[in-house]
Amino acid sequence: MRFWKEGPPGGYAFQRNSHRWVELSGGIYGEGASASSAGHNARQDSGIGASNLDDVFEFLSMRESAGDYGASFNLGKYYYDPPRGYKRNLRKAQRQFMKVARVYWGKDGKVNQKLPSNLEGWAGKAAAYIGRMFLRGEGMEQNYEKAVTWLRRGIANGDSYAQYHLGIMYRDGLGLPKDGIRAATYLKVAAEQGLAVA
Repeated sequence: MRFWKEGPPGGYAFQRNSHRWVELSGGIYGEGASASSAGHNARQDSGIGASNLDDVFEFLSMRESAGDYGASFNLGKYYYDPPRGYKRNLRKAQRQFMKVARVYWGKDGKVNQKLPSNLEGWAGKAAAYIGRMFLRGEGMEQNYEKAVTWLRRGIANGDSYAQYHLGIMYRDGLGLPKDGIRAATYLKVAAEQGLAVA
């Protein structure tokens, strides 16, 4: 476990296998382990195929072009933490998160006056991921000052992921003075909002 906590702030991410046991012949218990995975109910393929995921990407791209900022964020999330069988693309992830964030915040950091409806939550989530990427140096140079800026923007919109990462920065003294009380406050709020890792 110590290995997973080392490395970039927040620890290493677990790598997914290219397959899931539950997708293969009835799962880890074998063929016939459950009625839904045996006999005529058994899947004929090995699970979700690449063509199905490509359809999801195509659908999200279509929704994004129609002005759906949730789709823009979800595309970024898929590039950042891709489904099994796909490679991580941090540049594309950052581009997607920035698309959402730049509609909400101007280059001066102030909230834009004319906002589409339902953008506040997506902007907070996008800011949290951008802050995490600056914190960990993923796809860009590590910069604690920019990480704090983006994480605070996410917190202003109530994002638990941003609160968790700012708590880590206070806990470990990453670009901020070490402060256990502030760290505990941010981590507690993130946990109360249902973020399991906090």
